[in-house]
Amino acid sequence: MISFAVKRPDSRLAKINTGLRMLGWDKKGFLDLCGLKISSEQIRTEARILEAPRVVFKQSQINPRESGKWNLTNQKFFAVNKVPLVSWGVMVVNSANGGLPAIEKPNADKFVAELVKNYSEAGGLVKNPNPVVHLRTLRKDLASEIQHFYDEVKHHFQGMRIQMLVFILPDTSPGPYLRIKRFCDCQWGVFSQCVQAKVTKMEAYQYMPNLLMKFNAKLGGVTNIIASQHLEEPPKPKPTTVYRKDFGNTSITPPGISRKAQSPTNEPPPTMYIGADVSHPAPGSQAPSYAAMTVSMDKTATRYSAAVQTNQSRDEIISARNIAYCLEPLLQKWINDVGGRRLPDHVYYIRDGVGESRFKELLETEVANIRQIFRKLNGTNAKFRVKFTVVVAEKRHHIRFFPEGGAKGGADENHNPLPGTIVDHDITDPRGNDIYLCSHRALKGTARPTHYTMLMDEANVPVDTFQKALYEHCYQYIRSTTAVSLHPAVYYAHLASKRARAHDISRPGDSQETPARLARLDMKRPETTVNQGGKPEDEWIGHAGLFNLHLSPQISLHNLHNGYLIFHRKMDGKRSSSSIHPPKSKHKKAYNAQAPTSFLIDFAAQQYGMLSTPNMKTIHDRNLSFFSPQPFFIAGFFFPQQLFQLAWLYRLYKLDPKKPGERGELDQMVDFVPYYSLGNICIATWMVFWNSERLDISNIFVIINSLTQLYYITAKLPSMNTNSTSSILTHVVSKTFAGIGVLDLLHNGSVAFAKDQPATTMVKALTGVGFGLASAASDWIFGGCLVYDLVALAVGQSALDGGWAKLLGAYAVGSAAIVGAKNLARPPYNGPESGYSKTAMDDMQDRV
Repeated sequence: MISFAVKRPDSRLAKINTGLRMLGWDKKGFLDLCGLKISSEQIRTEARILEAPRVVFKQSQINPRESGKWNLTNQKFFAVNKVPLVSWGVMVVNSANGGLPAIEKPNADKFVAELVKNYSEAGGLVKNPNPVVHLRTLRKDLASEIQHFYDEVKHHFQGMRIQMLVFILPDTSPGPYLRIKRFCDCQWGVFSQCVQAKVTKMEAYQYMPNLLMKFNAKLGGVTNIIASQHLEEPPKPKPTTVYRKDFGNTSITPPGISRKAQSPTNEPPPTMYIGADVSHPAPGSQAPSYAAMTVSMDKTATRYSAAVQTNQSRDEIISARNIAYCLEPLLQKWINDVGGRRLPDHVYYIRDGVGESRFKELLETEVANIRQIFRKLNGTNAKFRVKFTVVVAEKRHHIRFFPEGGAKGGADENHNPLPGTIVDHDITDPRGNDIYLCSHRALKGTARPTHYTMLMDEANVPVDTFQKALYEHCYQYIRSTTAVSLHPAVYYAHLASKRARAHDISRPGDSQETPARLARLDMKRPETTVNQGGKPEDEWIGHAGLFNLHLSPQISLHNLHNGYLIFHRKMDGKRSSSSIHPPKSKHKKAYNAQAPTSFLIDFAAQQYGMLSTPNMKTIHDRNLSFFSPQPFFIAGFFFPQQLFQLAWLYRLYKLDPKKPGERGELDQMVDFVPYYSLGNICIATWMVFWNSERLDISNIFVIINSLTQLYYITAKLPSMNTNSTSSILTHVVSKTFAGIGVLDLLHNGSVAFAKDQPATTMVKALTGVGFGLASAASDWIFGGCLVYDLVALAVGQSALDGGWAKLLGAYAVGSAAIVGAKNLARPPYNGPESGYSKTAMDDMQDRV
């Protein structure tokens, strides 16, 4: 697929030129009339190639020069696990359909031996080379198999925290992978490594270095750093140092940190790098967006920690609440572990994916909110000295580089630009400071440079320093032996926001697990663990979206691979004042009375309307207009609709908010309760004024109810999950309320203000257009209600205006056709698999 989709630079340039000739702009007379002339030549400019940094391992250095890549042969990782690997397990998941050869126990043992051997040669500490090996076949109830494997490993290493679980999967399908990550990240707090089965074959051991880098990172290690960041002997601070800038040595005391606890030093704290990204759901999905923020967690800005939270759907700007939720605990961690109990003097905030039209909003909201958190941690007694450099990184653009002159002109063997190629003029904004940087070597296709735009620079970073900082950090991506195309701070944020989707069980249709299994996944309580020294470990509590994680200190925030989670240490049974609690499930006790009470009031009012004298039909027959329906159609609609209401009320009463498997369903129903209750009260009040023949006042309550229900189904109602009874009932009740509300709005408005008047041409035209547009935007339920409304109107008008009745009937047929065509072409509901999106080819390595 990659070979089909990508095109080498020479082929791409030829196709661009062919398309340009096909447009024939030089032959378009209207361009001459406008005084325009479009050149047939691409823009020619001069580029610079930045010098590649040296890659530093524990015992040696490598100069990649112009290749942009290196290898791990005979190299030892710059840093490895501090705690030797003892308690770990390997689970082999074989395919159930027989499509792939099964991996037997001897093959698994050989793979484990090779993994241990290679990791040890790379410097890793392995005390126990014989993990628990568990072979299973991929079946429907994979969750039970994963749980059984975990219990087996835990029982084998009694009294010890499990350090790593390795899963060998038959293919790259997302279902098993996401389920494994959800269990390991959200239930057990255990690092996991997924491996494709093909990697375990002897002839495929060339993939072992890629696996080892991830394996080492998750155990707390670092693959390599770059030479200019090698700070074993910290240099004296200089104003022109590339990665640190001397803005003064006055120490800053964050709240809750004693000055006595600070070690005196004249060295300024390291520069902090913060990355942020917001990932959005697939088109048409009602799933939330996910905002992720990363913070560098060492002096070399190699290891990162991250936090993720749901953001407003499809909104690129991260909310103030989410920034506080994600960033504040990470900054506290940085202050204590990296900054010498001080805030940084200089912060790079690198933001991914924000369009130019929102640059101003980014500075006025996100950056202002981040600055506010820094001021809060700075306290009231110290001068605020933190200076920000704000950069936006964009990859979704159409700029491509085509070097001229082959290797002598700065091209590699594929005719792509060499790593380090940078353009900062001619194609950039003359009013600002932006660059196009090609920091990687494109293995296939045409390289796409990253567009970096500096929006703010309070530190007055020299241009060369700024450009080198962006480029050289691309050599520190912890999972690769090549320079990557994007700064690691935002690269990790992108990965974190994608990973969070595996954690969110509230997403409709994204799991085949039973409610009992989901409840078990989220409700498991923390256990006191014992480290290798036999002493109980302190309890660490982390938050990831809707989930509680219970992890030990040894796996806290090593880097992104330790989970992009926010951890708070639990002291003396109390949370620290800075801990931020995860969102709590909505409490439903008040709604247990509110919803059924409103139903009973509405039901009683309807009985009054039918049994009183005059009754509601008598009032209807006295007050006719061009939107008067057949009254028995309304009665025929409400009888089955009230049965659905009873089923919905029973479900609302039955669901237990203490069970996480039911909590997500309950929250959706509780969200509808205020709209549902208001609707019932409005209908009951309408009935009183209707039977009193106060049609103008009754119309007010019809308007309130109808607009309220329409607002809920268009702006607040999540997409339907066809596997959830609660979701189906909520959709049926809310959309039928809104559907009959449309009929009520037309009927009551016409009799209140146009009694005994025929339909004008304008009314007829607007009715057809309005129902047509509404049908085109409707699903089966609401669309069916619209068709029912038109049929009721057509039958009601047949005795008053035959021509208008026929036209309404034609409208009903047309609306039915529109609703059917629209929903057959694009089914509106989420099924069991729609929670997952297809994995892009360039993300395959990142997933495993």
